[in-house]
Amino acid sequence: MLMPDIAHDLLLLITNLSQQKEKQNILSLFVQGMNTLFPNVAFTWMEGDSSPDQVVFEVQTRNYLFGHLVVAPTHPISEEERSLIQNSVQMVAVILERIGHETELKVYKYDLEKLVETKTHNLVLREIKFRNLFESMAQGVVYQDAEGKITSTNSSAERILGLSLEQMQGLTSADPRWHAIHEDGSPFPGNEHPSIVALKTGKEVNNVLMGVFNYALESYTWINIHAVPQFRLGEEKPYEVFTTFEDVTSRKQNFELLERSEALYHDLVETSQDLIWQCDSKARYTYLNPAWEEVFGYKTEEMLGKTFTDFQSPEYAARDLKEFERLLQGDVVKGLETVHIGKGGNEIHLVFNAKYVRNEERKIVGTRGTAYDNTERRKMEIMLAERNLVIEQQVIDRTAELEFANKELEAFAYSISHDLRAPLRAIEGFSAILLERYRENLDAEGQRFLDIVRRSTMKMDTLITDLLDLSRVSRREIRLSPVRMQEMAESVYQEIASPTEKEEVDLVIGQLPHCTADELLIRQVWVNILSNALKYTGKLKKRSISIGARTEMDNNITYWVKDNGVGFDNKYTEKIFGVFQRLHTDNEFEGTGVGLAIVDRIIKHHHGKVWAEGEPGKGATFYFSLPALTKDEKGK
Repeated sequence: MLMPDIAHDLLLLITNLSQQKEKQNILSLFVQGMNTLFPNVAFTWMEGDSSPDQVVFEVQTRNYLFGHLVVAPTHPISEEERSLIQNSVQMVAVILERIGHETELKVYKYDLEKLVETKTHNLVLREIKFRNLFESMAQGVVYQDAEGKITSTNSSAERILGLSLEQMQGLTSADPRWHAIHEDGSPFPGNEHPSIVALKTGKEVNNVLMGVFNYALESYTWINIHAVPQFRLGEEKPYEVFTTFEDVTSRKQNFELLERSEALYHDLVETSQDLIWQCDSKARYTYLNPAWEEVFGYKTEEMLGKTFTDFQSPEYAARDLKEFERLLQGDVVKGLETVHIGKGGNEIHLVFNAKYVRNEERKIVGTRGTAYDNTERRKMEIMLAERNLVIEQQVIDRTAELEFANKELEAFAYSISHDLRAPLRAIEGFSAILLERYRENLDAEGQRFLDIVRRSTMKMDTLITDLLDLSRVSRREIRLSPVRMQEMAESVYQEIASPTEKEEVDLVIGQLPHCTADELLIRQVWVNILSNALKYTGKLKKRSISIGARTEMDNNITYWVKDNGVGFDNKYTEKIFGVFQRLHTDNEFEGTGVGLAIVDRIIKHHHGKVWAEGEPGKGATFYFSLPALTKDEKGK
């Protein structure tokens, strides 16, 4: 084969190879083509180093070494063949370099596309996060352009300002609808708003308090504003400004309440008549309210810095220092009575209440509390104690006098019982003898006179008996015990009612709770009241008596006896409990007028009450109240 034909075929081979896209295909076809064009030469491809007895053609460019085309030494290669082979190798190297660049470009393009995709995805995520953050912020955010017109806001800004984005877009800070004010209530001009100042100066504006009228709430909302100008690259004038602000209305109101509370506390402390104080851990006064000056006579400046023991005697100082140490250990002191010395040397009796004081690290650093001047009260207590001694002696003397008077009264009662009754018995006896022996010698008028004398002496004897009973009730010492009132009332009625009365009277006895009383005296009460009811229903054909009770709010029990007898006018209620006070004559109803007086004395002796209600011709009701049984008594 002639060399020009080989050169032509080599050119065709290189052309076909240039259309391949893969490195391995190019190398494989190239080796096959070279073995076809040069049948007398064996071509192989080697990536690594070759042996010394082989002819090697390096396939390389300036930047890459792709490998080696190896020729086996079957016969010598002419210079012309070597030149053709070398040129073919260089062409293949160029093709391989181009393929490599294309591959790198594809990889770079792929990487670039991936990078762009990732960056875009991240930007989208960042936009979503920013938008979520923007909308979920508790703080309001407002963007304004270079002219100060609002372009966008978040939902918190709409809530805080009380306007929607549509209502706010295009508005400037100078718009009168904001009704912006300073903290002191004066108008806040639009050109002084933080956002406008930031646009003008190009600097951030922080912590500006402003009141803005919220139309939704129909009240002012207080906001704390931060304004930040925004710049484009290379520009010195901001193209927009964004402001963030938080609703501090509640905080401001709380601060105002705190200020008022502190002012109130200060006024109360400064005007209080109580002594208010504070000490450090060394017992030195660090605060004293003005009341100390009035009580001690010192100026507070003279006392501050000194210890409380500087104003005490050694005896009280030693004792009170121990109490102070208790406070420093976290204890509390209440009602500590002590004595201080005033500027004039006078004793000042004080009552202290105190507690420990902690600092921010919770460490006890002192004490504080209140005290009040007890000097006058102590003086009064001493005077009262002295007066009580006098009164006690007077009570002893009066008691002795009463005891003597009671003994005399007992002697007098004995005299009445013995000395007065003896003549009465003589009168009654001699009258009886006259009637028995000389009845025939007396006319009817004489006999009547003697009957009157006898009845009068008997009545006098009854009066003496009743008076003695009344006297004994007043002098008797109360012996309290549980009393079964139900059984007592039934028993007394059975004793005092005659068989005829038991048949004629319709008696109803309700539930009567037990009480605490003197059993003998209360029995006398039932006897007198029930006897009264039987007597004043005696002239009726249909007689009724009811007995009942109720428990009052004060835990006392009220008992009553109601009858349908002659009754009485309520205007005489107080009279019927007086001694010898009667509403009826002896011809109508017998009696001495002492029975109800005894009832009154007995009940009042028990610290109870007795009263009556009545109506002429419709009966009467008598009430008396006594203490109920205690829990201990009920268990017995």
